[in-house]
Amino acid sequence: MKVASFKKVITCQVGEDLAGYGAGITSEAFHDDLYMRGICMDDGTQKVVMISFDLLGLDQDEDETIRRIFREETGIPEENVVLSCTHTHSGPHARKINCPNMFNERYVKELYGWVREAAAELARAEFRETDVFFYGRHCPENVNRRVVAIEDNTCRGLPENKELLPIADGICDDELGVLAFFDSAKRRLTDVLVNFAAHPLASHSPYMRAGHSISADYPGFLRDFVEQESGIPCTFFNGAAGDMFPKEYEQGFEAAAKLGETLGKAVMESMVNMVRNRERFQIKEPKLQVRLVEVPVRTGDPAGRNQNRPKAGSPVIREQLHLLTIGDEVCFVGVPGEMVTELGLMLKWSSPFKKTFILYLSTDNLGYICHPNAFIEGGYEPYKSLVDTMAGFKMLEAAVKNLYEMKGGANAHDATPVEE
Repeated sequence: MKVASFKKVITCQVGEDLAGYGAGITSEAFHDDLYMRGICMDDGTQKVVMISFDLLGLDQDEDETIRRIFREETGIPEENVVLSCTHTHSGPHARKINCPNMFNERYVKELYGWVREAAAELARAEFRETDVFFYGRHCPENVNRRVVAIEDNTCRGLPENKELLPIADGICDDELGVLAFFDSAKRRLTDVLVNFAAHPLASHSPYMRAGHSISADYPGFLRDFVEQESGIPCTFFNGAAGDMFPKEYEQGFEAAAKLGETLGKAVMESMVNMVRNRERFQIKEPKLQVRLVEVPVRTGDPAGRNQNRPKAGSPVIREQLHLLTIGDEVCFVGVPGEMVTELGLMLKWSSPFKKTFILYLSTDNLGYICHPNAFIEGGYEPYKSLVDTMAGFKMLEAAVKNLYEMKGGANAHDATPVEE
């Protein structure tokens, strides 16, 4: 596998509004840069680009524009450009859905220029021949922010009820996923990709200094730690973080740095261990497959909260899942919004691959993608959801069916409906 990585600063200007928790949050200071970071993989047959943006989210038309720009500059098919957003709340408004009055059109035009520059640089980049390794380990640094009482199956959320943190024991995906690239000739690691599920809300503190400062939050600290200690580029992708918070949330930049360093140390340990155990963790034949899968879903409130959506006017919208597989061992599933961790875990449990990683806000900024019972439990996520109760389950079903088809082999028939 040949690889090349890239990064481009996409920081907004001090004085512009931040995504924050809603309207009227103006940036008063700069703390650290926002980036678009990515890695391009070439298996000898095709190239695939994975890109992470330090943004709250991007709408479907913006995703499509970015993919088109990469095709124009690199020749890589649009389907092979896989996007994701880290979901930092300390960056600009780059999305229209649900908040058209806050949309920063000037910034998005500038963003497209930076994207074109990055794509042009990638077209000229020198690719390195590498071996590919995967790894997963527990990092219990996140918590499910939905506290659901077992007595009556009702939900209260941690942000408004922080006193519940000691009893917050909901389902949690604490897997830190790592994909690393190793130059066997030089005996050096060259690039690393990290996947972890938690809202970037370690530093973002409403009404405080950190809440009015531009920052990538803990993903920025994580990347900086890995790059400083290892000397190799690090790209971060958020997982199914719809209801996942850092355990120490909204506590300022010290908390973000602490979490970034803790996760960074785990990444360093993972990279060393995977290369030392080549037989267990090397992807033997790292061939690439990509699919964009269309899933029709029904809007939950087409005449109300959804009225500002570009595709409004119909109760059914067509969303996309972006599936990427690397050999028979690893797959990534890009989802069109903020998938909750319960659905993410169901997807991992149902996948035919050794490791399945979720890419947050990959194909659209659809909002929260909840499991069906969340609408019974109540709480913030289902209340703010734009789709009906079965939309998330339909996405799960479509993803698993297509992953089995892409995996092929002896288990391919498992995804075929049984004839009565």
